[in-house]
Formats: sequence, C-alpha cells, structure tokens
Amino acid sequence: MLALDYIRASTLTSTLEYHTIIMELRTDIYYEYDAIFKVVRIFQVIERSKLMTDFVLVGYEYAGSESQADQVVMQFRMTNKAPVLPRIEVDE
Repeated sequence: MLALDYIRASTLTSTLEYHTIIMELRTDIYYEYDAIFKVVRIFQVIERSKLMTDFVLVGYEYAGSESQADQVVMQFRMTNKAPVLPRIEVDE
C-alpha cells in the first residue's frame, strides 16, 4: 500500500486578523509553470524503489501567472485524495 505524506498549511486573511486553516496537502505532487504557454503541468511522484522514481503527469491546467499557478496546484492537492492519481495524456 502506498503511504502518503501530508503537510499542514496556514493562511493570513488580512493584516489585522490571522486565521489558521488546517489543510492536508499532498507532498507527492509537484508542478512546473510554463509562462510562454500559460499552463501548469502537475506531476505525481511515485517511488518504485530507492533507486527508481517516476514522475507521472496527472494534471494540466491553464494559469495566467505564477501566483495563479500556485492556487491551481493548491486546489488540485486538496481535491485529489486518491493514493495513485490517473495519468493524463496531453497533446501540446
């Protein structure tokens, strides 16, 4: 069985008040932002063994900026809870 590691995140809602929101975020999800094509490619890292690691494309979303890309990935991490996410194929 694949074990998932999670991290906890907190947010600042304004300069005067702090709200801590406990979210479980996947640590096996990585992404790259392509500023030319305005897309985020989201990968799941699957460790097959100590010597072999696969990067599987599991998400491909449009984002106008790096900050928007961060939000897209945060939402992706929160909504996709399956241990192994489905691979997607993208024609670029």
